[in-house]
Amino acid sequence: MKKEAKMAIKALRKEYARKLLMYELHMLGAENNNKATECKTKSEIRAYCMSTPNKRNFIMHCCLATLNNKCISVADTTKLLGMSDVGVKTMVDECFAAKWIELDKNKSGYRRVKATEITLETWMDYADYVNIMVDKFDFVNINASRRAMEMLSE
Repeated sequence: MKKEAKMAIKALRKEYARKLLMYELHMLGAENNNKATECKTKSEIRAYCMSTPNKRNFIMHCCLATLNNKCISVADTTKLLGMSDVGVKTMVDECFAAKWIELDKNKSGYRRVKATEITLETWMDYADYVNIMVDKFDFVNINASRRAMEMLSE
């Protein structure tokens, strides 16, 4: 039984990798109509996030801070992104001017950021889309099968 379980685990791992490639290629596809958004601001936020990995990472940290009911300091963000102070300041200034983030100072005077409602809603739209794609590519069932087979092989 262990041999068959190991073979099944290997096959499921390959199937997951194949589905993940299909998902990634779908997401990159030029014909992907699901990238459309219903409002100009959301389209602008999405374009900004997709323009560089650092901008995407920055917006993601701001959204996570908002979802955690916190702010993240600009200094911590600089460390997390591994960027220069000037680079992060530019992103903070751009996003604040566009009203995509809120900016305040803590008691010590350090600047902190979090996402505005429209930015968070744009991220949640993306999360909804990923949920649809997870179902489309059957990731949940493949992962459940992988876990079950791993338990059988022990």
